Amino acid sequence: MSDVAGTDDDLDDAEEEEVPPPEDTDEPEEEPAEDKNLYMSHNRVWYVIPPCEKVGKEYVGGGWIRNYNRTCKVENAKALGEVVHDAAAYRAASLAAGADGTPTLSPDKVVVVRGKLKPEDPDYNFFWGMLFETSDGQTSDDHKIFRMMPKSVFGDYSKGIDSNPAFARSSLQTYKSTNGNVKAPNPIASGFVKYTGATPLKTLAPPKGKAKEESDAAPKPKPKAKPKAKEEPKAKEEPKKPTAQCFFKPQSAEAKNKAESSGAAEADEQAQDGPAPKRARFEVVEKHNYVFTGDSRTLTIPVPEGASPTTAQVVATFRFD
Repeated sequence: MSDVAGTDDDLDDAEEEEVPPPEDTDEPEEEPAEDKNLYMSHNRVWYVIPPCEKVGKEYVGGGWIRNYNRTCKVENAKALGEVVHDAAAYRAASLAAGADGTPTLSPDKVVVVRGKLKPEDPDYNFFWGMLFETSDGQTSDDHKIFRMMPKSVFGDYSKGIDSNPAFARSSLQTYKSTNGNVKAPNPIASGFVKYTGATPLKTLAPPKGKAKEESDAAPKPKPKAKPKAKEEPKAKEEPKKPTAQCFFKPQSAEAKNKAESSGAAEADEQAQDGPAPKRARFEVVEKHNYVFTGDSRTLTIPVPEGASPTTAQVVATFRFD
């Protein structure tokens, strides 16, 4: 910042500023605007910063004591919001070169306000700031709104003025901030009144945090999908061989009891009818039901009583419940 304050362009501004009529070394070159008030925001309420009253050569009360109505221009509302809410953006905007190639921050753009931090402060302090507006032609009141200069920008710029002999008679030497520009003035303690104009003040700077939200909400380009890797053909799975255990299911207790009851009933009937008469048998077909339990795998087929067969043909039907 110090080399910015010491450029030839700044010297020209300083010479224009510091060679005025003898009565007032801070008389601006241009006619002041009709509305001489500046404005500041405090806790989301607008306050009026009037021209500081002067009695003789002494200032009385709070108000602005140095203002040439020269603004620092930024590109758009988003950039203005960054300057208002971020010290780094304020520094970047003040260091940027203007359309004519001259530094944005020059002595004639420094606004000085006289005010207090607390009502009980015995003396008034000086506070440095600037006026910003957008260069895109949008209408607003930003050119009249005092934007407090961050302490880092104030420190570097004031050091540059101190080290440059051309600014030895500058009013900025007289009105240097006595608190290091650490904090903005308290409008109530400084005697500033709330703005009650018929037309609300308009600033293009979005509220703190909104600019970032809008930036985050902006659609972001979708990342390109990565090409899918070729999948290797899966090896065919061999069918699983069923185990012997899969084929047989133990008989339930209910079915077992039913079978035993049926067998007992048949035995009772045979006992009542007496033994069946023997006769020659040429072929006997019998049906037997079996239930496999546990790991049993053996079928026992009884030979018909009283017969001496020579051959047998067995057809087994297996069911899987």
